This record gives sequence, C-alpha cells and structure tokens, in this order.
Amino acid sequence: MEHEAIVIVAETILSALFPPVVHLQLCDVVQDNAVSTILRCVWLAPQPDHPNTVILKRPNRYVEVIFHEWALAFVRTRRSLHGLVPQVYGYDEPTKILVMEDLGPSDGQLLRHILMASEMARAVDALVAFQRPVGLLHAGTIGQHAAYARLRAHYPNTIHSRQMI
Repeated sequence: MEHEAIVIVAETILSALFPPVVHLQLCDVVQDNAVSTILRCVWLAPQPDHPNTVILKRPNRYVEVIFHEWALAFVRTRRSLHGLVPQVYGYDEPTKILVMEDLGPSDGQLLRHILMASEMARAVDALVAFQRPVGLLHAGTIGQHAAYARLRAHYPNTIHSRQMI
C-alpha cells in the first residue's frame, strides 16, 4: 500500500474521532520493509491537548503483530504509567492501519538517526532518555499478567476504528 493511501485512511480514522476533518502530512518514513510500514505524520492544526505528530503502523507480513498493541491499552489502565505509552486513536480492519499518538522527540529527530550520527554525548543522552520509560514500564507491569489477561478477554479479536481505553 502506498504511503499516501495510508495517510488518507489515518485522516479518516482521526476525522471520525475529532471532527470536522483532520489533515496529515507525511514527515518521516520510520520503517518500510517486508515486515511493516511505520510512518510519522504531522497533524496539521491539531486540537488542544493532542500531539503535533502521529504514528501510522501497518503490518506487511504478519498481520497478528498489530495485536501486540493491546499491551498499550493495558498499560494505559495503570495510572502510575500514564504518559509512558501512546494513545491508540484507532484501527482500520480492512487496511490493517493503526493510528497512534507519537511520543517521539519534539525536535523530530528519531533515535536511530541520533545513534547513527557522530555525536557520542547526544547518543548516550538519547539512549538514557529512551531506556528510562522502558524501565518504568517494566517495573510498573511486573506481576500484572492476570490483570492484562482479564482486560484482553473483554475485547474482540479485532480492533475497529475507535478510541481505545
């Protein structure tokens, strides 16, 4: 599926949640390979309290990988972990496109670009900044498998375009 078509589906998902019409502009192809396509888009004129960018994900090989995003819904139920995972805005079943909040850096610089550059101090700072939330997520979910299973049991096997938890 072409990037432009993915963006159009994402605009439709977001427009249903945040009328009247949402417009996105592609700003970065994070990943585009046989496994998945991940795009980062600027949300033109976002509503207050919404990020300036969103992430669009589409599996290209293993459709079931999209269901790993259920973990995000679970983590969002843990108050102590708010702000560590993105809000999932919606999912379009026919195209397998997931639209979510972008929690990336405000300067738009992706971690992989920072790590591939020649600034060692910036790379160290970026890795520490990335690993801190990962550690907090891990600590906040230890021993919570049963709670996750209970939450997951209440959802259908497919996610439809709608705001999740």
